[in-house]
Amino acid sequence: MVMEETERRIGLSLGERRTALCTDGGRKQLSFPTVLCRSKRGEEWRIGEAALEMGREGSGFLLEQLFSLYRKGESASLGDRKYSAEELMETFLRLVLEEAGGGEKRDGKEEEGESGEQEESGEQEQGPEALIEEIEDAALEPEDSPVSEEAEAEAEEESGGEAFPDFLPGRSILVVSLRFMDQALMERLRALLSAMLGESFELCILTHTESFIHYMLRQEKLLYNRKVGMFELEDRSLSYYELRVTQGAKKCAFAFSEPQDESISLEALETESGQKTGDRILRRLAERKLQKGNYGLVMLCGKGFENTDFARNFMSYLLKGRKVCTEQQLIALGALYYSEVLAAERTEDCRLLCDSRVCCDISLRVSVRERDKSLILASAGEPWMGLSTEHELILDGQNYIDFRLSPASSMGSASQLRMHLNGFPERKDRSVRIVLKTSFPDGEHFRVEVRDDGFGEIYPSSGAVLTEELDLRKTAGGA
Repeated sequence: MVMEETERRIGLSLGERRTALCTDGGRKQLSFPTVLCRSKRGEEWRIGEAALEMGREGSGFLLEQLFSLYRKGESASLGDRKYSAEELMETFLRLVLEEAGGGEKRDGKEEEGESGEQEESGEQEQGPEALIEEIEDAALEPEDSPVSEEAEAEAEEESGGEAFPDFLPGRSILVVSLRFMDQALMERLRALLSAMLGESFELCILTHTESFIHYMLRQEKLLYNRKVGMFELEDRSLSYYELRVTQGAKKCAFAFSEPQDESISLEALETESGQKTGDRILRRLAERKLQKGNYGLVMLCGKGFENTDFARNFMSYLLKGRKVCTEQQLIALGALYYSEVLAAERTEDCRLLCDSRVCCDISLRVSVRERDKSLILASAGEPWMGLSTEHELILDGQNYIDFRLSPASSMGSASQLRMHLNGFPERKDRSVRIVLKTSFPDGEHFRVEVRDDGFGEIYPSSGAVLTEELDLRKTAGGA
């Protein structure tokens, strides 16, 4: 596919303390604090370092906890005016995206986008299932559900319904990466950005963990033929990530992330005692996480690893038989690389299994025209946010529904979870019609709603409705 010159691909990492932006194939990289400042003399706004400078000079009203305020949906007063969380985040994002559009650079450090390899040491190296008859053949395919109309309408009302200035014409794609999978937060952010950008933008929101996967899959395969560990260090935020890519017919990329209870202040790293403490924390974490695994590569990302001289003991441990690479803007680059996948209208060549993707295949055994089939409700590797289905079924002499959970890889075996329909009417065989709705409140639970839909004029609906959340962590052999 040939990309039009006017089209833009943008990867954006939006964090509590720092925001990073990558575009132009990774050649343009910007990183700056997630802060916003309004001039005391009017509606002149600054972000990042320029905002901090305006605040230090006393010529502006500085807001440092912008992302936290937005996540909580709280308002803030700057001078004599009170702003909603949506207004403040929209202002911040407009200024950020102007950087991507080649507008006047307000602040942020532009960097070259290649990750630098620091050093290398060592070589690289079924049980019985009840039958349920389905009414419509079309129900054999899962359906995506868009963001709620209410959320989009609310964001559009907050922003005044004005479209974003068309400085990025063509089919532009924006991929935003957030640290955690929070469905309510992501829906709000999607509605806000959709109202801002209009139809000229394709928008995707994912997590840092998924960004990590997309970044690694763009690298040489030798770098991830064994486990990959990653340490992300930002101011007062320390996280550990892990990636494993399996080969074979069912190629999968498993990844997870863990925020650590201990954190490191980047300001403290400017002192000798702070450096010793930071080195000790990192060394302990590395020993705990890496001692038993076969790791070929360790990645370091985040502003805290802008310089690793303070962490000599930590680095010496990492370099024993492993490659170590640093890429401060890895998360934003991973988001950018995924925007290029979307632009090419393709998918990754393996299933992605992480906090933003369905962890297993979920299906029912049904009978269609006297032939048994699997009704797929969700497939492993699909983004679970917004994924929902609705099917009309007829029970075949049973008061329960069995859901089959099949692991994405060949490791492990399928398991079964049963939902009992207690309180549903007892009728003749094949005369209980139900409406089955499914959705995901989060990546670990599968919500099922079953409603008695009656059976024509013979059996009116009883109005019975049952809702249950199935724990997907019980999947045998799951990720």
